[in-house]
Amino acid sequence: MPVNSMNVLRVQEKITYTFTSAANNQIPNGKNVTIPLAVNVDLSAYVYAVLVVRIHSMTSGAGTGTAAGVTVTLYNSAPTSEDPALVFRSSLAAAPIPGTVVSAVASSTTGPTLQVDSSTAGKTAAFGDVLMLVSGWGTTAADLTFTISVDLVLKS
Repeated sequence: MPVNSMNVLRVQEKITYTFTSAANNQIPNGKNVTIPLAVNVDLSAYVYAVLVVRIHSMTSGAGTGTAAGVTVTLYNSAPTSEDPALVFRSSLAAAPIPGTVVSAVASSTTGPTLQVDSSTAGKTAAFGDVLMLVSGWGTTAADLTFTISVDLVLKS
Protein backbone atom coordinates (compact mmCIF):
# COMPACT_ATOMS: atom_id res chain seq x y z
CA MET A 1 0.00 0.00 0.00
CA PRO A 2 1.50 3.38 -0.99
CA VAL A 3 2.33 5.84 1.73
CA ASN A 4 0.66 9.24 1.45
CA SER A 5 3.08 12.11 1.53
CA MET A 6 2.51 15.56 2.95
CA ASN A 7 4.31 18.81 2.30
CA VAL A 8 3.91 22.24 3.88
CA LEU A 9 4.53 25.09 1.45
CA ARG A 10 5.13 28.52 3.01
CA VAL A 11 3.09 30.80 0.74
CA GLN A 12 3.69 34.02 2.69
CA GLU A 13 6.35 34.60 5.34
CA LYS A 14 5.22 36.73 8.26
CA ILE A 15 4.77 40.25 6.88
CA THR A 16 2.94 43.43 7.88
CA TYR A 17 0.68 45.26 5.43
CA THR A 18 -0.53 48.81 6.07
CA PHE A 19 -3.28 50.48 4.07
CA THR A 20 -4.04 54.12 4.80
CA SER A 21 -7.39 55.69 4.05
CA ALA A 22 -7.37 59.46 4.03
CA ALA A 23 -4.19 60.81 2.47
CA ASN A 24 -3.38 58.03 0.02
CA ASN A 25 -6.85 56.52 -0.46
CA GLN A 26 -5.21 53.13 -0.96
CA ILE A 27 -8.49 51.28 -0.45
CA PRO A 28 -11.48 53.52 -1.23
CA ASN A 29 -14.75 52.92 0.65
CA GLY A 30 -16.34 49.62 -0.30
CA LYS A 31 -13.49 48.62 -2.63
CA ASN A 32 -10.95 45.79 -2.62
CA VAL A 33 -7.29 45.25 -3.43
CA THR A 34 -6.12 41.84 -4.65
CA ILE A 35 -2.55 40.79 -3.86
CA PRO A 36 -1.17 37.59 -5.43
CA LEU A 37 0.76 35.69 -2.74
CA ALA A 38 1.76 32.73 -4.92
CA VAL A 39 1.05 32.20 -8.62
CA ASN A 40 1.36 29.02 -10.70
CA VAL A 41 2.25 26.84 -7.72
CA ASP A 42 2.95 23.33 -9.04
CA LEU A 43 0.40 21.09 -7.31
CA SER A 44 0.65 18.21 -9.79
CA ALA A 45 2.16 15.82 -7.23
CA TYR A 46 -0.67 16.44 -4.75
CA VAL A 47 -4.35 15.64 -4.57
CA TYR A 48 -5.49 17.66 -1.55
CA ALA A 49 -4.71 21.10 -0.17
CA VAL A 50 -5.52 22.87 3.08
CA LEU A 51 -4.99 26.62 3.41
CA VAL A 52 -3.66 27.80 6.80
CA VAL A 53 -3.86 31.56 7.46
CA ARG A 54 -2.37 33.22 10.55
CA ILE A 55 -3.32 36.79 11.41
CA HIS A 56 -0.63 37.70 13.95
CA SER A 57 -2.27 41.07 14.59
CA MET A 58 -4.81 43.38 12.96
CA THR A 59 -5.44 47.02 13.80
CA SER A 60 -8.17 49.13 12.28
CA GLY A 61 -9.25 52.73 12.53
CA ALA A 62 -12.83 53.86 13.12
CA GLY A 63 -14.40 52.96 9.79
CA THR A 64 -18.13 52.46 9.29
CA GLY A 65 -20.33 50.20 7.20
CA THR A 66 -19.26 46.71 6.18
CA ALA A 67 -16.10 45.82 8.10
CA ALA A 68 -12.71 45.90 6.43
CA GLY A 69 -11.00 42.54 6.23
CA VAL A 70 -8.70 40.03 4.61
CA THR A 71 -9.63 36.97 2.55
CA VAL A 72 -7.03 34.42 1.39
CA THR A 73 -8.14 31.94 -1.27
CA LEU A 74 -6.60 29.13 -3.33
CA TYR A 75 -7.73 29.08 -6.96
CA ASN A 76 -7.03 26.41 -9.58
CA SER A 77 -4.96 27.75 -12.47
CA ALA A 78 -3.58 26.45 -15.75
CA PRO A 79 -0.58 28.38 -17.08
CA THR A 80 0.59 27.62 -20.59
CA SER A 81 3.82 28.25 -22.46
CA GLU A 82 1.71 29.04 -25.55
CA ASP A 83 0.42 32.26 -23.93
CA PRO A 84 2.56 32.94 -20.84
CA ALA A 85 1.23 36.50 -20.43
CA LEU A 86 -2.37 35.34 -20.04
CA VAL A 87 -3.83 34.26 -16.69
CA PHE A 88 -5.97 31.14 -16.81
CA ARG A 89 -7.54 30.97 -13.35
CA SER A 90 -10.84 29.49 -12.19
CA SER A 91 -13.36 32.05 -11.00
CA LEU A 92 -14.26 29.81 -8.05
CA ALA A 93 -12.05 28.71 -5.21
CA ALA A 94 -10.53 25.23 -5.37
CA ALA A 95 -13.51 23.31 -3.96
CA PRO A 96 -14.19 23.17 -1.11
CA ILE A 97 -11.66 25.81 -0.03
CA PRO A 98 -13.96 28.85 0.00
CA GLY A 99 -11.43 31.36 1.27
CA THR A 100 -10.40 32.33 4.75
CA VAL A 101 -12.00 35.56 5.94
CA VAL A 102 -10.79 37.70 8.84
CA SER A 103 -12.78 40.89 9.50
CA ALA A 104 -11.56 43.99 11.30
CA VAL A 105 -13.40 45.65 14.17
CA ALA A 106 -13.52 49.46 14.21
CA SER A 107 -10.96 51.19 16.42
CA SER A 108 -9.49 47.96 17.72
CA THR A 109 -6.61 45.54 17.63
CA THR A 110 -7.20 41.81 17.22
CA GLY A 111 -5.03 38.75 16.94
CA PRO A 112 -3.61 36.29 16.95
CA THR A 113 -6.15 34.48 14.78
CA LEU A 114 -5.75 31.12 13.05
CA GLN A 115 -7.99 30.26 10.12
CA VAL A 116 -7.85 26.76 8.67
CA ASP A 117 -10.09 25.20 6.06
CA SER A 118 -11.67 22.83 8.55
CA SER A 119 -14.25 21.20 6.30
CA THR A 120 -12.37 18.80 4.05
CA ALA A 121 -9.21 19.29 2.09
CA GLY A 122 -9.82 20.78 -1.34
CA LYS A 123 -9.02 18.79 -4.45
CA THR A 124 -6.34 20.49 -6.46
CA ALA A 125 -5.66 21.00 -10.15
CA ALA A 126 -2.15 20.80 -11.60
CA PHE A 127 -1.42 24.42 -10.61
CA GLY A 128 -2.79 26.86 -8.07
CA ASP A 129 -2.81 30.57 -7.29
CA VAL A 130 -3.09 31.90 -3.74
CA LEU A 131 -4.63 35.37 -3.70
CA MET A 132 -5.23 37.76 -0.81
CA LEU A 133 -8.18 40.14 -1.06
CA VAL A 134 -8.02 43.16 1.24
CA SER A 135 -11.36 44.96 1.56
CA GLY A 136 -11.86 48.50 2.80
CA TRP A 137 -14.62 49.71 5.09
CA GLY A 138 -18.00 49.96 3.38
CA THR A 139 -18.99 53.56 4.17
CA THR A 140 -16.27 55.56 5.91
CA ALA A 141 -12.66 54.60 5.20
CA ALA A 142 -10.13 53.97 7.96
CA ASP A 143 -6.56 52.72 8.19
CA LEU A 144 -6.01 48.97 8.26
CA THR A 145 -2.78 47.27 9.37
CA PHE A 146 -2.32 43.52 9.71
CA THR A 147 0.48 41.00 10.05
CA ILE A 148 -0.12 37.73 8.23
CA SER A 149 1.57 34.44 7.33
CA VAL A 150 0.11 31.74 5.07
CA ASP A 151 0.88 28.03 4.54
CA LEU A 152 -0.50 25.53 2.08
CA VAL A 153 -0.58 21.97 3.42
CA LEU A 154 -0.41 19.54 0.50
CA LYS A 155 -1.11 15.81 0.54
CA SER A 156 -0.79 13.21 -2.20
